[in-house]
Amino acid sequence: MIKSISGIRGTIGGKPGENLSPLDIVKFTAAYGSWVSEKNGNHTPGELNKKIVIGRDGRISGELVNRLVVSTLLSLGFDVIDIGLSTTPTVELAVNAEHAAGGIIITASHNPKEWNALKLLNSIGEFINAEEGLSVLKLAEEEIFDFVPVDKLGNYKPDDSYLQKHIDAVVKYDVWGISDKNLFLEANTVLKDQQKPFFAIIQTADNHRPYSIPEEDKDFEKRLVPADTLKKYGFESLEEYHAFYYSDYCFKKFMEEAKKQFYSNNTIFVFTGDHGVEGDAGELYPSAWTANRLSDEHVPLLFYAPALLSPQKRNEVVSQIDILPTIAGMIHQPYINTTLGRDLLKTKSKNNAAFIIHHDEGNIGVVTDDYYFIKNIRINKEELVSIKSNQLNLSRTQQDSVKHSLSALTSAIYETAKRMLVNNKKLKAE
Repeated sequence: MIKSISGIRGTIGGKPGENLSPLDIVKFTAAYGSWVSEKNGNHTPGELNKKIVIGRDGRISGELVNRLVVSTLLSLGFDVIDIGLSTTPTVELAVNAEHAAGGIIITASHNPKEWNALKLLNSIGEFINAEEGLSVLKLAEEEIFDFVPVDKLGNYKPDDSYLQKHIDAVVKYDVWGISDKNLFLEANTVLKDQQKPFFAIIQTADNHRPYSIPEEDKDFEKRLVPADTLKKYGFESLEEYHAFYYSDYCFKKFMEEAKKQFYSNNTIFVFTGDHGVEGDAGELYPSAWTANRLSDEHVPLLFYAPALLSPQKRNEVVSQIDILPTIAGMIHQPYINTTLGRDLLKTKSKNNAAFIIHHDEGNIGVVTDDYYFIKNIRINKEELVSIKSNQLNLSRTQQDSVKHSLSALTSAIYETAKRMLVNNKKLKAE
């Protein structure tokens, strides 16, 4: 179990205090409710706000955690608005719409199915700040809770309308403030006016929930895709597929406009993702991609610079940390590489590897062209799996040899990265 100023998360079951047990859920919910009551105590009785909104994601333990949270809040005298299955932004919207005292989101985000968490909101639908989070943790530690008598129990109200309300708001006003297409077009107007070499980052968002396609993009053609095909390629719904398809549409619009400008002929365009998507990848990849969460880490990487590169497709394992050294090598200027990344266009090494860390579980590891090695920094546990098949076709001696080699590489990257975080001094210009 991990306690932090933003909430509490852990694996369901186990011993109280070690995992996210029912006792821990009740205690932490009671602490949050007590904190909200203390804030209410700063108002006159007529201004007391006794309403809290809760929502959850679709993981297996969601209903169980939901019931414990609801019962605890009712026992503290709060009225609970339960909006059911929802996204984090939807709960935030509902807190504001209900003029509630706060909200609890029951979700463990990208963590595996055995995890769940409580994420805490203030009265304006924002995550509580560090000082407020410490107050909640202190109340949970002290366990001094004041539950109300039976005639003052709170009221429970389910309301499953907020997802549609959120969608309606998105259709009317893009939830991200600007569509990816318009973001790209605006970026192009800025970039074309640059008089000196520039480095620019454009971060898109439309392929995140809640999915929406702007009404103004009449030339975007939605497709009908069979449900079994969607499942095969990892999409949960047709809406999710269209959101990713819309991303390609936006990239196309951007490049069409960029090619009209002088800067495009002297610019290196790089397209990549910050993370992959959790889900069942069994139709396309071996079991390790799903069981060991490799699909979470699998992202595209495309370098586009026709004046510098010939078209080619590469299949070796690379990492996000390789992007900057590769760009630096492409501009044909001398540079010193103080990162752990490499120039992908110059290296002839066959030791391709990408470092992966899952903080919640305490797992670190490396992916190579053939294997994924994982070790835990908290307990003595190691695992070696194939990323090309469901069988690890190695003898015991060969497995031990590969584990030994990749364990040393994993530790070397991990320890070096930790040292670099605290010793990352800027080089003096010569």
